[in-house]
Amino acid sequence: MGAADPALVFRLAAALIFVGERFFRRHTGKSTGSQARKRENNAMTHENWTTQAKSSMRIACATLGVLGLISTGWLTAANAAMSVVGSSYGRDCYLSASMGGDSQQEIHKCRMALTLERLGDRDRAATLVNLGIILTHAARHDEAISSFDSAEKINPGLTEAMINRGNSYIHQREFMLAIAEYDRSLKLGTRRRAEAFANRGLAHEYVADYPRAASDYACALAHREGFPKVDRGLTRVRTKGVEIPECPVELIVSYDTD
Repeated sequence: MGAADPALVFRLAAALIFVGERFFRRHTGKSTGSQARKRENNAMTHENWTTQAKSSMRIACATLGVLGLISTGWLTAANAAMSVVGSSYGRDCYLSASMGGDSQQEIHKCRMALTLERLGDRDRAATLVNLGIILTHAARHDEAISSFDSAEKINPGLTEAMINRGNSYIHQREFMLAIAEYDRSLKLGTRRRAEAFANRGLAHEYVADYPRAASDYACALAHREGFPKVDRGLTRVRTKGVEIPECPVELIVSYDTD
């Protein structure tokens, strides 16, 4: 038997992939590989297809760069969840916020705590922050910001509300508003300094202010050793030719250990 024509084999494989993708989309509602189908329809040779596929992958990776950080869990939002004492729904709300919850059921529990339970000002403000964190996880950023606003009305010095509102602003690409929130939390002496510096560094990175991003990342590490996300941030800013400074001593506060 003669050897099979490579081009024919490739076109057959591409056709099978195309059929498989259509089946997958029909049963999952998801779309995958539209560029691959276009390449197949143009009857490219195996060599040309490989070249263009590699090019597309390079573009995808370059596009992800910093922008992809928003959707890959880079922001340290759940770490700023606030504990609630003596409340069943409130406690569940706190646990959901801490573990990255984003479901309607978890949102409902938070709202049940706010509606049905007798919460003191501290616990009510904390539950509003936790609700906002869950709404942020669910990409309901306007509602999240409203929840953080309500928490801050109860406790104007609640820096967790500021940090998490900053995170919501980053998701909305409102980077300067995010930076202002992190600034406020740091000026008010937040105990979440590592989170505030790390997320402010990311916001500075988004607006291409790499020296400030480097400074923020350095200060985040000064408050929390072993912060892999910040280590990766420093690696990115180094590729921009930025030297990493020491965090100024006056910005380091030892109580940020929780």
